[in-house]
Amino acid sequence: MDASAEARLVLREDRGGIATLTLNRPDQLNALSEGLMRALQRALDAIAGDESVRVVVLRGAGRGFCAGHDLREMQGARREPDGGREAYQSLFAQCSRLMTTLPRLPQPVIAEVHGIATAAGCQLVASCDLAVAAESARFGVNGVNIGLFCSTPMVALSRNVGRKKTFELLTTGDFLGAAQAAEAGLVNRVVADDRLGEETRALAAQIAGKLGSAVRVGKRAFHEQLEMPLDQAYAYTARVIAENMLHPETAEGVQAFLEKRRPAWAEPAEEVGAEAPPAEADNDAEALRRAKQPEAAYVHPSTPPAIDAEAFERLQAEHGTRSSMMRALEAEGVSVPMIAHTLAHYGVLNPRSAYSHTSTVLGHD
Repeated sequence: MDASAEARLVLREDRGGIATLTLNRPDQLNALSEGLMRALQRALDAIAGDESVRVVVLRGAGRGFCAGHDLREMQGARREPDGGREAYQSLFAQCSRLMTTLPRLPQPVIAEVHGIATAAGCQLVASCDLAVAAESARFGVNGVNIGLFCSTPMVALSRNVGRKKTFELLTTGDFLGAAQAAEAGLVNRVVADDRLGEETRALAAQIAGKLGSAVRVGKRAFHEQLEMPLDQAYAYTARVIAENMLHPETAEGVQAFLEKRRPAWAEPAEEVGAEAPPAEADNDAEALRRAKQPEAAYVHPSTPPAIDAEAFERLQAEHGTRSSMMRALEAEGVSVPMIAHTLAHYGVLNPRSAYSHTSTVLGHD
């Protein structure tokens, strides 16, 4: 397979600080061939150094998330003089590197799971930081059914699911439904099949709206402390949180909380495509604010929200989540910029990222 064809095995789309990676072998249920693993590794390595990316979503094209390793490719290695030993050792080393890259990536990674996630595909879900599953999704480490114990997938699975449940799945080859996977701790949320993409984007946008430096520090500390004894973990995280407190943006966040105002965190301008403040802005602060979003998205801070406080309380009580409130306002004919302004006005969204967050959730970006 040439380099250009291999590159198409993983598709990348960036929007609003969220990089979506799509495994693109739909006819093979996105089985992890050597080429697909190389392509995914390259994509993750590129994202690791990309500060414009705040969250990564990993999904599969076609009928399923990932059906594990490519068994046809693996069988082909048996024709080698050593019966495939060197090829198999190389394959599983490559896979292990890929799986350990996910928790070590600076940005949180969310698995968006539909169809099946089996063997190394289930390992991929377990290696991500978060997972959202469609109601019809199924999970399994079922290699034992064909005589191949899922030894490498069990490393990630046993770090998500209890020991006895993990061992049961490994030795029986049974599958978990999405609700069972959530109960076991393998996935965070289960949503209707036709809402999977929307709900995953909403979660990603919520995380992308947080202070990026704090999330990066927190993710690294989260994974590192899990491998430490209790006293060592506390000593390590005490140093981490002390350093976090010294960040200028954290100082602003704490001060804003004490003063009962929103923090004036500046989002990277390239996330929303503006380059310079317009000359007609009222003052320097207002010029900066307008520079952070497209002109079409701009609503002056003094503009009244789309609904009054009483109506907002009813909206919040009826719809609960931010994504549901956004859709309800959109259904009433409220524009995307005004939805963003309204939710920022009532403290639901950070005003600096409100437009990009709302556009991402509603699919207008």
